[in-house]
Amino acid sequence: MRIALMTNNYLPFVGGVSISIERLAEGLKKEGHEVVVFAPSYKECKEEESTVRYAALYTGICGGVSVPIPIDPHIEAAFKEKPVDIIHVHHPMLIGKMAAYLSAKYRVPLVYTYHTRYEQYAHYVLPRKVLNHRKTVCVTEKLIAGYMAHFLKKCHYVFVPTKGMETYLTDNCNYDKDRISTLPTGLSQNSFLIEKKKVQEIHKKYGAENCPLFISVSRLAKEKNIPFLLKSISRFKEKYQKPFKMLLVGEGPDKEMLSELASNLGISEEIVFTGKIPNAELKDYYGAADAFVFASKSETQGIVLLEAFAAGTPAVCVEATGISDLLKDNKTGFLVTEDTEQFADKLKQLVTQNMLREKMAQEALQTAQCFSQNYIAKEAVRQYNKVVAEYHCEAVLVYDKNRWTEQPLSVKW
Repeated sequence: MRIALMTNNYLPFVGGVSISIERLAEGLKKEGHEVVVFAPSYKECKEEESTVRYAALYTGICGGVSVPIPIDPHIEAAFKEKPVDIIHVHHPMLIGKMAAYLSAKYRVPLVYTYHTRYEQYAHYVLPRKVLNHRKTVCVTEKLIAGYMAHFLKKCHYVFVPTKGMETYLTDNCNYDKDRISTLPTGLSQNSFLIEKKKVQEIHKKYGAENCPLFISVSRLAKEKNIPFLLKSISRFKEKYQKPFKMLLVGEGPDKEMLSELASNLGISEEIVFTGKIPNAELKDYYGAADAFVFASKSETQGIVLLEAFAAGTPAVCVEATGISDLLKDNKTGFLVTEDTEQFADKLKQLVTQNMLREKMAQEALQTAQCFSQNYIAKEAVRQYNKVVAEYHCEAVLVYDKNRWTEQPLSVKW
């Protein structure tokens, strides 16, 4: 099967969607399928086999994101050159509109993965004064839901990363329950291969050889709720009364503000802003940590949480859609409300009870093993075949129970 994966952002920009597409493409290729990725250009990107780079209006905004030009004629020219069996688009806007256009014009079925709760990102396009008016925010959310409902009608099938997001789409956007299923982001085999030597080097580098080490991985931006996380760590410091370190991995527009907040909270000695860490090295950072901590409420899945689990690292996270589907409270870590006191208490419990932490680490690793990228790719292909067969079915007459009936004849791949 030849599959087109279409996206508004991709490598070298490192983000949840980029990583998800990269791993899906790798898994599909290992299964013997031909994959072409349609992605925007970046200043530092190189020519890659089976990747079509189209023009971008802006590059490097909001921590590295490109604003693509989805009407770039290069997209359709490359699309026509080698016909595909199915289009899998990963954004409903910009490239999403182009994907819907190509699907209709060239009669190719369209599937979509709902990666992002777009209403959680309104602060990037709306002025602060507007966001302070709850009525305006509600209108914005309704407009986004309306657009999503319109776009989803053009899709022949929809994937979501978690069951919670499936419920959101069927309830809020009235999407057909029979045309939606869960397809999480897969984990590469490399995610499970933790190198003890590198773990020791990380402990030494950050002065955490004889104290607990925590890690959080995310863009340093408003939607990740990092100020709450820092306040919780400050409260933990008051309760724990012993040395510890926390690595805040990532870049983003709020870095300076967060650094100042850490200083004001009296935890600048404990918090280390590492900047970006190459994705291939992150596994050892997760493996070096005693706990993964996370406060984002905008996740549709939480890839970083699964990556921590693959390293055998339990977590303390704020309960939210996406995270709650993966983290089992009191088994793979702790789910807490958005309360600094509770967060600090659970974190202290995790680092002071060794047997509990070891048990949770084992449960976390077992959870991660159910999300290998090869398994996810096979599931994607199973649904692709089903969608393609239904899209190209032919009606035939079948004699059954003393009468002729019209039934679809599915195309086999």
